[in-house]
Amino acid sequence: MSKLVLASAKAREDFTSLVQVFGGGIVRSSPSAQNDCSRTSKKRAQMLKNLTRRLHAALFKMFLLSAFTLLACSQSHLIEHNSRIFEAWDVINDPDRFGRNFETHYRDLPTSGSISRIPWSDSYWPSQRAGIAYRWLNPGPSSFGYSLPSRQTVQGMTREELSALSPAEKLDIFVGRFEYPTVLSERRRTYPGAAPWEGLCHGWAPASLEFLEPHPVTLKGPSNISVPFGSSDVKALLSWYMALRSAVPAIGLGGRCDIFGTLGLNTPRCRDANAGAFHIVLANQIGRQREGLIIDLARYAEVWNQPVYAFQSREIGRQGASPGAAPGTTQEVVVESQVFYTTEIEPTWNALGQTLERPMTNSVIYRYRLELDTQGTIRGGEWLQEARPDFLWIQQRGTFTGADAAIGQIYEAAIR
Repeated sequence: MSKLVLASAKAREDFTSLVQVFGGGIVRSSPSAQNDCSRTSKKRAQMLKNLTRRLHAALFKMFLLSAFTLLACSQSHLIEHNSRIFEAWDVINDPDRFGRNFETHYRDLPTSGSISRIPWSDSYWPSQRAGIAYRWLNPGPSSFGYSLPSRQTVQGMTREELSALSPAEKLDIFVGRFEYPTVLSERRRTYPGAAPWEGLCHGWAPASLEFLEPHPVTLKGPSNISVPFGSSDVKALLSWYMALRSAVPAIGLGGRCDIFGTLGLNTPRCRDANAGAFHIVLANQIGRQREGLIIDLARYAEVWNQPVYAFQSREIGRQGASPGAAPGTTQEVVVESQVFYTTEIEPTWNALGQTLERPMTNSVIYRYRLELDTQGTIRGGEWLQEARPDFLWIQQRGTFTGADAAIGQIYEAAIR
Protein backbone atom coordinates (compact mmCIF):
# COMPACT_ATOMS: atom_id res chain seq x y z
CA MET A 1 0.00 0.00 0.00
CA SER A 2 1.37 3.42 -0.93
CA LYS A 3 2.37 6.13 1.56
CA LEU A 4 -0.37 8.33 0.08
CA VAL A 5 -3.07 5.72 0.66
CA LEU A 6 -1.88 5.06 4.20
CA ALA A 7 -1.78 8.78 5.00
CA SER A 8 -5.22 9.29 3.51
CA ALA A 9 -6.66 6.42 5.55
CA LYS A 10 -5.06 7.81 8.71
CA ALA A 11 -6.49 11.27 7.97
CA ARG A 12 -9.97 9.82 7.52
CA GLU A 13 -9.58 7.85 10.75
CA ASP A 14 -8.51 10.98 12.67
CA PHE A 15 -11.39 12.95 11.18
CA THR A 16 -13.98 10.25 12.00
CA SER A 17 -12.84 9.90 15.61
CA LEU A 18 -12.88 13.65 16.12
CA VAL A 19 -16.34 14.03 14.63
CA GLN A 20 -17.54 11.34 17.03
CA VAL A 21 -16.03 13.26 19.92
CA PHE A 22 -17.81 16.38 18.76
CA GLY A 23 -21.07 14.51 18.39
CA GLY A 24 -21.04 14.84 14.61
CA GLY A 25 -20.76 18.63 14.56
CA ILE A 26 -18.34 21.48 15.05
CA VAL A 27 -18.42 23.01 18.52
CA ARG A 28 -17.99 26.75 18.91
CA SER A 29 -17.60 28.46 22.28
CA SER A 30 -20.70 30.33 23.39
CA PRO A 31 -20.45 33.78 25.02
CA SER A 32 -21.55 32.30 28.33
CA ALA A 33 -18.82 29.67 28.19
CA GLN A 34 -16.21 32.31 27.36
CA ASN A 35 -17.23 34.36 30.40
CA ASP A 36 -17.42 31.38 32.79
CA CYS A 37 -14.33 31.39 35.01
CA SER A 38 -14.92 28.13 36.87
CA ARG A 39 -12.15 25.53 36.81
CA THR A 40 -14.41 22.92 35.16
CA SER A 41 -15.51 25.27 32.39
CA LYS A 42 -11.94 26.31 31.73
CA LYS A 43 -10.86 22.70 31.45
CA ARG A 44 -13.77 21.90 29.12
CA ALA A 45 -13.07 24.98 26.99
CA GLN A 46 -9.40 24.04 26.67
CA MET A 47 -10.35 20.48 25.72
CA LEU A 48 -12.73 21.76 23.03
CA LYS A 49 -10.08 24.16 21.73
CA ASN A 50 -7.54 21.34 21.42
CA LEU A 51 -10.06 19.07 19.73
CA THR A 52 -11.02 21.83 17.31
CA ARG A 53 -7.38 22.27 16.29
CA ARG A 54 -7.08 18.51 15.74
CA LEU A 55 -10.24 18.55 13.65
CA HIS A 56 -8.88 21.42 11.53
CA ALA A 57 -5.64 19.51 10.98
CA ALA A 58 -7.47 16.33 10.01
CA LEU A 59 -9.69 18.22 7.57
CA PHE A 60 -6.76 19.92 5.86
CA LYS A 61 -4.80 16.67 5.71
CA MET A 62 -7.73 15.02 3.93
CA PHE A 63 -8.02 17.98 1.55
CA LEU A 64 -4.30 18.16 0.79
CA LEU A 65 -4.04 14.45 0.07
CA SER A 66 -7.03 14.74 -2.22
CA ALA A 67 -5.56 17.77 -3.97
CA PHE A 68 -2.30 15.95 -4.64
CA THR A 69 -4.05 12.96 -6.20
CA LEU A 70 -3.56 14.89 -9.45
CA LEU A 71 -0.21 16.61 -9.15
CA ALA A 72 0.28 19.67 -11.24
CA CYS A 73 2.85 22.22 -12.14
CA SER A 74 2.06 24.46 -15.19
CA GLN A 75 1.36 28.09 -15.92
CA SER A 76 -2.20 29.14 -15.24
CA HIS A 77 -4.44 31.22 -17.49
CA LEU A 78 -5.88 34.12 -15.51
CA ILE A 79 -9.36 35.36 -16.45
CA GLU A 80 -10.60 38.63 -15.00
CA HIS A 81 -14.21 38.46 -13.89
CA ASN A 82 -16.36 40.11 -11.23
CA SER A 83 -17.23 37.14 -9.03
CA ARG A 84 -18.83 38.16 -5.72
CA ILE A 85 -18.65 35.59 -2.95
CA PHE A 86 -19.12 37.12 0.50
CA GLU A 87 -18.29 34.92 3.43
CA ALA A 88 -16.57 34.54 6.73
CA TRP A 89 -14.00 31.78 6.60
CA ASP A 90 -14.89 28.24 7.62
CA VAL A 91 -12.69 25.57 9.25
CA ILE A 92 -10.90 24.90 5.96
CA ASN A 93 -10.01 28.60 5.60
CA ASP A 94 -9.21 29.57 9.19
CA PRO A 95 -5.77 31.30 9.39
CA ASP A 96 -5.27 29.58 12.76
CA ARG A 97 -4.57 26.43 10.76
CA PHE A 98 -1.01 27.71 10.32
CA GLY A 99 -0.56 27.69 14.12
CA ARG A 100 1.36 30.97 14.02
CA ASN A 101 -0.79 33.31 16.17
CA PHE A 102 -1.28 35.63 13.21
CA GLU A 103 -2.16 39.32 13.57
CA THR A 104 -5.70 39.94 12.28
CA HIS A 105 -6.11 43.71 12.75
CA TYR A 106 -6.00 45.29 9.32
CA ARG A 107 -4.09 48.43 10.34
CA ASP A 108 -1.40 46.40 12.11
CA LEU A 109 -0.57 44.31 9.05
CA PRO A 110 2.37 45.27 6.79
CA THR A 111 1.57 46.28 3.22
CA SER A 112 4.70 44.69 1.76
CA GLY A 113 7.34 42.15 2.57
CA SER A 114 9.88 39.70 1.19
CA ILE A 115 11.97 36.79 2.39
CA SER A 116 15.76 36.78 2.51
CA ARG A 117 16.29 34.93 -0.79
CA ILE A 118 14.44 34.10 -3.98
CA PRO A 119 13.41 30.42 -4.19
CA TRP A 120 15.38 28.60 -6.86
CA SER A 121 13.93 27.57 -10.20
CA ASP A 122 14.01 24.05 -11.52
CA SER A 123 11.98 21.48 -13.41
CA TYR A 124 8.81 20.09 -11.88
CA TRP A 125 9.95 16.70 -13.19
CA PRO A 126 6.88 15.83 -15.30
CA SER A 127 5.33 12.43 -14.83
CA GLN A 128 5.14 11.89 -18.59
CA ARG A 129 8.97 12.00 -18.58
CA ALA A 130 9.28 9.47 -15.72
CA GLY A 131 9.86 12.04 -12.97
CA ILE A 132 13.41 12.08 -11.64
CA ALA A 133 14.24 9.00 -13.74
CA TYR A 134 14.46 11.40 -16.72
CA ARG A 135 17.88 11.61 -18.36
CA TRP A 136 17.60 15.36 -18.81
CA LEU A 137 21.16 16.11 -19.93
CA ASN A 138 20.95 13.77 -22.92
CA PRO A 139 17.29 12.76 -23.43
CA GLY A 140 16.67 9.59 -25.38
CA PRO A 141 13.53 8.40 -27.16
CA SER A 142 11.94 7.18 -23.91
CA SER A 143 12.57 7.69 -20.20
CA PHE A 144 10.69 4.48 -19.48
CA GLY A 145 12.58 2.07 -21.70
CA TYR A 146 16.30 2.77 -21.39
CA SER A 147 18.41 -0.07 -20.03
CA LEU A 148 19.98 0.34 -16.62
CA PRO A 149 23.77 -0.04 -16.51
CA SER A 150 25.35 -2.78 -14.43
CA ARG A 151 28.05 -2.06 -11.85
CA GLN A 152 30.69 -3.20 -14.31
CA THR A 153 29.30 -0.93 -17.03
CA VAL A 154 29.17 2.04 -14.67
CA GLN A 155 32.77 1.48 -13.59
CA GLY A 156 33.84 1.76 -17.22
CA MET A 157 31.86 4.96 -17.94
CA THR A 158 33.49 8.30 -18.62
CA ARG A 159 32.58 11.35 -16.53
CA GLU A 160 30.54 12.66 -19.46
CA GLU A 161 28.56 9.42 -19.66
CA LEU A 162 27.94 9.39 -15.92
CA SER A 163 26.82 13.01 -16.02
CA ALA A 164 24.12 12.13 -18.57
CA LEU A 165 22.40 9.63 -16.26
CA SER A 166 19.15 10.56 -14.49
CA PRO A 167 19.04 11.91 -10.91
CA ALA A 168 17.42 8.64 -9.80
CA GLU A 169 20.17 6.54 -11.41
CA LYS A 170 22.88 8.68 -9.82
CA LEU A 171 21.34 8.29 -6.36
CA ASP A 172 21.13 4.51 -6.74
CA ILE A 173 24.72 4.29 -8.04
CA PHE A 174 26.00 6.57 -5.26
CA VAL A 175 24.59 4.25 -2.57
CA GLY A 176 25.63 1.10 -4.43
CA ARG A 177 22.14 -0.10 -5.32
CA PHE A 178 22.56 -1.51 -8.81
CA GLU A 179 19.09 -3.04 -8.79
CA TYR A 180 18.03 0.63 -9.12
CA PRO A 181 15.14 0.86 -6.63
CA THR A 182 14.69 4.61 -7.09
CA VAL A 183 14.50 4.37 -10.88
CA LEU A 184 12.05 1.47 -10.78
CA SER A 185 9.93 3.25 -8.15
CA GLU A 186 9.73 6.34 -10.37
CA ARG A 187 8.78 4.27 -13.39
CA ARG A 188 5.95 2.69 -11.40
CA ARG A 189 4.76 6.07 -10.09
CA THR A 190 4.76 7.81 -13.45
CA TYR A 191 3.55 6.91 -16.95
CA PRO A 192 3.99 8.24 -20.51
CA GLY A 193 0.32 9.16 -20.87
CA ALA A 194 0.27 11.49 -17.88
CA ALA A 195 -1.11 15.00 -18.38
CA PRO A 196 1.61 17.57 -19.20
CA TRP A 197 1.01 19.40 -15.91
CA GLU A 198 1.43 16.36 -13.64
CA GLY A 199 4.72 16.24 -11.79
CA LEU A 200 6.55 17.04 -8.57
CA CYS A 201 5.80 20.74 -8.15
CA HIS A 202 4.39 19.89 -4.70
CA GLY A 203 7.94 18.82 -3.87
CA TRP A 204 9.86 21.46 -5.81
CA ALA A 205 7.91 24.40 -4.31
CA PRO A 206 8.64 23.64 -0.63
CA ALA A 207 12.17 22.42 -1.43
CA SER A 208 13.01 25.71 -3.14
CA LEU A 209 11.93 27.57 0.01
CA GLU A 210 13.54 25.25 2.55
CA PHE A 211 16.90 24.46 0.93
CA LEU A 212 19.70 26.61 -0.44
CA GLU A 213 20.40 26.32 -4.13
CA PRO A 214 22.86 23.44 -4.68
CA HIS A 215 25.91 23.65 -6.93
CA PRO A 216 27.37 20.83 -9.03
CA VAL A 217 29.33 18.35 -6.96
CA THR A 218 31.12 15.04 -7.53
CA LEU A 219 30.95 12.52 -4.70
CA LYS A 220 32.16 9.02 -4.03
CA GLY A 221 29.73 6.95 -1.97
CA PRO A 222 29.61 3.36 -0.71
CA SER A 223 29.85 2.17 -4.32
CA ASN A 224 33.34 3.73 -4.48
CA ILE A 225 32.35 5.31 -7.81
CA SER A 226 32.74 9.07 -8.30
CA VAL A 227 29.27 10.29 -9.28
CA PRO A 228 28.90 13.78 -10.82
CA PHE A 229 25.72 15.58 -9.76
CA GLY A 230 24.57 18.72 -11.57
CA SER A 231 22.63 21.41 -9.73
CA SER A 232 19.33 20.09 -11.09
CA ASP A 233 20.23 16.53 -10.13
CA VAL A 234 20.44 17.62 -6.49
CA LYS A 235 17.32 19.77 -6.83
CA ALA A 236 15.46 16.77 -8.26
CA LEU A 237 16.39 14.64 -5.25
CA LEU A 238 15.28 17.39 -2.85
CA SER A 239 11.96 17.80 -4.69
CA TRP A 240 11.41 14.05 -4.71
CA TYR A 241 12.20 13.88 -0.99
CA MET A 242 9.79 16.69 -0.05
CA ALA A 243 7.00 15.31 -2.23
CA LEU A 244 7.21 11.63 -1.42
CA ARG A 245 9.60 10.91 1.44
CA SER A 246 9.45 13.64 4.09
CA ALA A 247 7.56 12.81 7.28
CA VAL A 248 6.83 16.49 7.98
CA PRO A 249 3.19 17.23 7.08
CA ALA A 250 2.06 20.22 5.06
CA ILE A 251 -0.26 22.73 6.70
CA GLY A 252 -2.41 25.35 5.03
CA LEU A 253 -5.88 26.48 4.06
CA GLY A 254 -8.25 26.63 1.12
CA GLY A 255 -10.05 24.10 -1.05
CA ARG A 256 -9.17 22.68 -4.42
CA CYS A 257 -11.43 23.42 -7.37
CA ASP A 258 -11.46 20.25 -9.49
CA ILE A 259 -13.43 21.62 -12.42
CA PHE A 260 -12.02 21.74 -15.95
CA GLY A 261 -13.03 24.90 -17.80
CA THR A 262 -15.02 27.83 -16.41
CA LEU A 263 -18.46 26.26 -15.95
CA GLY A 264 -19.25 25.93 -12.24
CA LEU A 265 -16.38 28.09 -10.99
CA ASN A 266 -18.62 30.23 -8.79
CA THR A 267 -20.27 27.35 -6.96
CA PRO A 268 -19.55 26.01 -3.46
CA ARG A 269 -17.45 23.30 -5.13
CA CYS A 270 -14.95 26.00 -6.11
CA ARG A 271 -14.92 28.40 -3.17
CA ASP A 272 -11.10 28.36 -3.09
CA ALA A 273 -9.15 30.21 -0.39
CA ASN A 274 -11.12 32.89 1.44
CA ALA A 275 -9.89 36.38 0.47
CA GLY A 276 -9.73 37.62 4.07
CA ALA A 277 -7.81 34.56 5.25
CA PHE A 278 -5.49 34.88 2.25
CA HIS A 279 -4.60 38.47 3.17
CA ILE A 280 -3.94 37.57 6.81
CA VAL A 281 -1.63 34.69 5.89
CA LEU A 282 0.19 36.66 3.18
CA ALA A 283 0.84 39.70 5.39
CA ASN A 284 1.86 37.65 8.43
CA GLN A 285 3.85 34.84 6.83
CA ILE A 286 5.88 37.04 4.47
CA GLY A 287 5.44 40.57 5.86
CA ARG A 288 5.90 39.86 9.57
CA GLN A 289 7.72 36.54 9.77
CA ARG A 290 9.77 36.84 6.56
CA GLU A 291 8.98 33.28 5.57
CA GLY A 292 7.70 32.10 2.21
CA LEU A 293 4.56 30.19 1.37
CA ILE A 294 3.14 28.20 -1.53
CA ILE A 295 0.00 28.91 -3.54
CA ASP A 296 -1.88 26.86 -6.10
CA LEU A 297 -1.90 29.50 -8.80
CA ALA A 298 -4.45 27.82 -11.07
CA ARG A 299 -8.07 27.96 -10.04
CA TYR A 300 -9.12 24.93 -12.06
CA ALA A 301 -8.59 21.17 -11.82
CA GLU A 302 -4.91 21.55 -12.67
CA VAL A 303 -2.68 22.23 -9.65
CA TRP A 304 0.27 24.60 -10.07
CA ASN A 305 2.13 25.04 -6.82
CA GLN A 306 4.38 28.11 -6.84
CA PRO A 307 6.74 29.32 -4.07
CA VAL A 308 5.90 32.91 -3.07
CA TYR A 309 8.72 35.15 -1.83
CA ALA A 310 7.33 38.72 -1.79
CA PHE A 311 4.17 40.83 -1.94
CA GLN A 312 2.99 44.45 -2.16
CA SER A 313 -0.52 45.55 -1.15
CA ARG A 314 -2.36 48.83 -1.46
CA GLU A 315 -5.78 50.03 -0.41
CA ILE A 316 -7.84 51.31 -3.34
CA GLY A 317 -11.24 51.95 -1.74
CA ARG A 318 -13.59 51.71 1.23
CA GLN A 319 -17.30 51.19 1.67
CA GLY A 320 -19.89 50.08 4.20
CA ALA A 321 -20.84 46.47 4.82
CA SER A 322 -22.48 44.73 1.86
CA PRO A 323 -25.37 42.28 2.12
CA GLY A 324 -24.00 38.82 2.81
CA ALA A 325 -20.77 40.00 4.42
CA ALA A 326 -19.34 38.12 7.39
CA PRO A 327 -21.24 38.59 10.67
CA GLY A 328 -20.01 41.66 12.55
CA THR A 329 -18.77 43.45 9.42
CA THR A 330 -19.16 47.24 9.60
CA GLN A 331 -16.91 48.31 6.73
CA GLU A 332 -15.15 46.84 3.72
CA VAL A 333 -11.71 47.72 2.36
CA VAL A 334 -10.83 47.11 -1.28
CA VAL A 335 -7.26 45.85 -1.59
CA GLU A 336 -4.96 45.09 -4.50
CA SER A 337 -2.02 42.78 -3.80
CA GLN A 338 0.81 41.89 -6.15
CA VAL A 339 2.27 38.49 -5.30
CA PHE A 340 5.75 37.50 -6.54
CA TYR A 341 6.66 33.87 -7.11
CA THR A 342 9.24 31.62 -8.77
CA THR A 343 8.39 29.57 -11.85
CA GLU A 344 9.69 26.33 -13.32
CA ILE A 345 12.45 25.93 -15.91
CA GLU A 346 14.19 23.08 -17.70
CA PRO A 347 16.99 21.44 -15.68
CA THR A 348 20.44 23.07 -15.63
CA TRP A 349 23.89 21.78 -14.72
CA ASN A 350 25.03 24.94 -12.97
CA ALA A 351 23.31 26.84 -10.17
CA LEU A 352 21.43 29.94 -11.29
CA GLY A 353 22.32 32.36 -8.51
CA GLN A 354 20.20 34.99 -6.81
CA THR A 355 19.79 37.78 -9.35
CA LEU A 356 16.19 38.42 -10.34
CA GLU A 357 16.95 37.48 -13.93
CA ARG A 358 18.30 34.05 -13.02
CA PRO A 359 15.56 32.27 -11.07
CA MET A 360 12.56 32.62 -13.35
CA THR A 361 10.14 34.87 -11.49
CA ASN A 362 6.68 36.19 -12.17
CA SER A 363 3.87 37.95 -10.34
CA VAL A 364 0.10 38.03 -10.20
CA ILE A 365 -2.23 40.79 -8.98
CA TYR A 366 -5.22 39.87 -6.82
CA ARG A 367 -8.10 42.25 -6.06
CA TYR A 368 -10.45 41.61 -3.19
CA ARG A 369 -12.49 43.15 -0.38
CA LEU A 370 -11.65 42.69 3.29
CA GLU A 371 -14.59 42.65 5.71
CA LEU A 372 -13.74 44.46 8.97
CA ASP A 373 -15.58 44.77 12.26
CA THR A 374 -15.72 47.86 14.49
CA GLN A 375 -12.24 47.12 15.92
CA GLY A 376 -10.75 46.78 12.43
CA THR A 377 -10.34 43.02 12.70
CA ILE A 378 -10.59 41.10 9.43
CA ARG A 379 -13.66 38.85 9.65
CA GLY A 380 -13.90 37.61 6.05
CA GLY A 381 -13.35 38.59 2.47
CA GLU A 382 -14.58 38.62 -1.10
CA TRP A 383 -12.70 38.08 -4.35
CA LEU A 384 -13.31 40.71 -7.03
CA GLN A 385 -11.90 38.74 -9.95
CA GLU A 386 -11.86 35.25 -11.37
CA ALA A 387 -8.14 34.73 -10.69
CA ARG A 388 -7.54 33.55 -7.15
CA PRO A 389 -5.49 30.85 -5.41
CA ASP A 390 -7.17 27.50 -4.78
CA PHE A 391 -5.18 26.95 -1.60
CA LEU A 392 -2.02 28.11 0.17
CA TRP A 393 0.31 26.05 2.33
CA ILE A 394 3.73 25.54 3.86
CA GLN A 395 5.87 22.51 4.57
CA GLN A 396 9.04 22.65 6.61
CA ARG A 397 12.06 20.51 5.91
CA GLY A 398 12.54 17.32 7.85
CA THR A 399 15.63 15.33 8.82
CA PHE A 400 17.34 13.10 6.30
CA THR A 401 17.37 9.75 8.04
CA GLY A 402 17.54 6.08 7.05
CA ALA A 403 17.40 5.54 3.31
CA ASP A 404 17.21 9.32 2.76
CA ALA A 405 20.50 10.05 4.56
CA ALA A 406 22.35 9.90 1.24
CA ILE A 407 20.24 12.77 -0.13
CA GLY A 408 21.23 14.88 2.87
CA GLN A 409 24.88 13.99 2.33
CA ILE A 410 24.72 14.99 -1.34
CA TYR A 411 22.91 18.24 -0.54
CA GLU A 412 25.35 19.30 2.19
CA ALA A 413 28.29 18.72 -0.17
CA ALA A 414 26.54 20.73 -2.91
CA ILE A 415 26.14 23.89 -0.79
CA ARG A 416 29.66 24.08 0.61
